[in-house]
Amino acid sequence: MIDHFDFNFIDTKRGFISVEGPDAIAFLNGLMTNDINKLNQNHDIIYTCLLSSQGKYESDFFIFKWGTIFIIDCLQAHVPILLQKFKLYKLRADVVISDQTSRWFVRLSLGQRQDAQSFCDPRHSSLGYRSYYQTDCNRNLEQESDTQEAYTKFRLTQGIPCYPASLIPNKTIPLEANMDELNAISWDKGCYLGQELTARTKYRGTINKRYVPIHLESGTPEIGWEIQYKGEKIGSLLEFNDTVGLARLSIDMVIQIIKRGEVMTQKYCTLRPTIPSWLKLY
Repeated sequence: MIDHFDFNFIDTKRGFISVEGPDAIAFLNGLMTNDINKLNQNHDIIYTCLLSSQGKYESDFFIFKWGTIFIIDCLQAHVPILLQKFKLYKLRADVVISDQTSRWFVRLSLGQRQDAQSFCDPRHSSLGYRSYYQTDCNRNLEQESDTQEAYTKFRLTQGIPCYPASLIPNKTIPLEANMDELNAISWDKGCYLGQELTARTKYRGTINKRYVPIHLESGTPEIGWEIQYKGEKIGSLLEFNDTVGLARLSIDMVIQIIKRGEVMTQKYCTLRPTIPSWLKLY
């Protein structure tokens, strides 16, 4: 249960990019899956993805506003990727894009809001807060490794995917990774990179598998190995930590297993699927 978890730490693996200028809104909206206009309405922060032209995952990130500037919070490993992509699509757009990684940091916490620049995680309220600070502020930068470990287990328990284990560039299908359920996709805004294939996948109902949290009942699981139910392959294990993990599984089979109170197998171990409160499988 999530009540057993607690975390409050600075995520040193995050990087930051600023985008500003008269064309910033149109520029960002033409690339990302969510609607940047939400930040001018009733949202403090949004979660979104950048897809390939084939509708596959390339990067995921958060965006909030600092005055008139849009600040992108992404993995540090993705900063050069995003900067390159933005440069490619900038063309004549009147925007200024810069690496701000040295000027910002983010603290993740479960519980009460930390500061005025603290936002409830836009993926789901149960995921706690993201609190943003500029590096020249008077904040304790001491690391809390034990709570980082707690966050990883908590993330897996809640079924939240993460690059590179369960979000794989040019391979992961965003709807299989539950990006629609995690508020990363707007279905009523204009076109964006990869939009046609993403919309077609949704409206044709062609998603047969989803990412689902799993709990270890016995044995030792192996990443990448197939998961079976009564001798039939129904998916594979994407990532694992201690007794919890994330698997890509057949939706129909997961529903059946949970309704029957049964378990799955992988080699010499048994696994039990769970459905977090935010995920709608049926």
